[in-house]
Amino acid sequence: MTPLAGQTRTAHPLSVSSPDGRMGAELSADSNILRYRIVVDGEQVLAPSRIGIQADDVEFGQDVILGSPKSREVDEHYRFFGAHAEAVNRANETTIPAQSHGQSFLIDMHVANDGVGVRLRLPAKTGRKVQADRSTWMIEGDPTVWASKLDNSYESPYHQTTLKQLGTGNIGFR
Repeated sequence: MTPLAGQTRTAHPLSVSSPDGRMGAELSADSNILRYRIVVDGEQVLAPSRIGIQADDVEFGQDVILGSPKSREVDEHYRFFGAHAEAVNRANETTIPAQSHGQSFLIDMHVANDGVGVRLRLPAKTGRKVQADRSTWMIEGDPTVWASKLDNSYESPYHQTTLKQLGTGNIGFR
């Protein structure tokens, strides 16, 4: 195992803000479990939630050591076929090298003015077997959701309810 430059097991989160500063994402390895949270206008909209993946019988997202982050600004414009002739990708991105169970991987955090993306990138490996997504969404409060009980027809009506009233089972969200 090659040590990570600037490695840390600290609970202090790494933060990335949107270009307009209204949205932010934080990543931490609190208790050696990889977690992220999202804040908009100073209000938490996604509570600390696990992010991880199981591959080759390794739980990437547990026993995590974070390295030194590298950040960049993104300002891309490209032709788009749809509602607009040009797509704009403005965001702040941070890539964090990490290790879990002695294996290295990367964590990307992409924070735009209108959304957040967090992903894990495992190195290419012949015969790699991805077994499970270990990520969660921890939503605070009791927000309104539009959901349906899933069936094979894909034509189930959506009903307005709250997260706490939703119940369990196979559910589709709008």
